[in-house]
Amino acid sequence: MRRSLTFGSASAGRLTGGALLRQVALLALLIVTAGFWVYFSVAASGFTSDFNLFSLLRFAAIQITIGFAQMVALSIGDLNLAVGAIGGATGMIAGWAMQILGLPPEVAVLFALAAGTLLGFGNALLITWTRINSFIVTLATASLITGRC
Repeated sequence: MRRSLTFGSASAGRLTGGALLRQVALLALLIVTAGFWVYFSVAASGFTSDFNLFSLLRFAAIQITIGFAQMVALSIGDLNLAVGAIGGATGMIAGWAMQILGLPPEVAVLFALAAGTLLGFGNALLITWTRINSFIVTLATASLITGRC
């Protein structure tokens, strides 16, 4: 017997309990977001300008990237509080590599990504070797990275 499953569906195709509540919450969030877009498009003449949309999407890209990084940790049942600190340090390392080392932007970005990967790998090693809760380890490394940068 072949069953078609969709996000939040129950066995008979009907939403029950928590699945129904999640679907209603997602729909409410979509309606509120659309309502804000419509309101600000009407109330503020420059809201839909090219510059503002570029700025909003640029800001969202950073948040989405950090969200994806956090999603990886959450998918295995852990929490990584150092994601933002590592992201900020990676940007600062890229700037440092361009300004101080004189590297071209393409090489500086690769250098910074390697440094960010190394910092994340260091977190992973600390968590697996010491068996300390990831919340504690990443909180400590976030403080160290933020203090250093």
